[in-house]
Amino acid sequence: MTIFFRKKLFVVFVFFLMNGYLIFFSGFSQNNRGTDDFEAGFTKSGMVNGYIWRGLQDSQKEIYLLGYEDGVVNTAIYYLPDSEKKNDVYSLLPSALKGLSKKDLVKEIDLFYKPEDNALIPVAYVLIVIRNRNVGVSEGDISGYIDYLRDLFKHN
Repeated sequence: MTIFFRKKLFVVFVFFLMNGYLIFFSGFSQNNRGTDDFEAGFTKSGMVNGYIWRGLQDSQKEIYLLGYEDGVVNTAIYYLPDSEKKNDVYSLLPSALKGLSKKDLVKEIDLFYKPEDNALIPVAYVLIVIRNRNVGVSEGDISGYIDYLRDLFKHN
């Protein structure tokens, strides 16, 4: 099996994994647990954070970002019939950041996770921080948001 074929196979695997994950959890959240309970539990223990991110190789990080975007787009297509709402969601995606390649984005996320205080913050929130920096949100506002996230995701 060639390295190209293995990489392609891995991308397909991640695609199905992310879509299956979203489908499973979208149905699961509507069962016996309330939405707030599900989200609170998921954001505390189910999201990829700095500890998991640091254990990935750069190529795996790029594939994760591709799968993340794919999952968000597929979810938006399915659940958001309103084009304006879809565009709001799409504007938060890493690929919407002009001039920032996947390799550059991986470096930005790696840099964010250097301070140990940031390790529990999920990647999805880190992407929002990076997006806000790239669109010109003030560093004071971003620092306040990071402090809020550190407090939100700290161990209880």
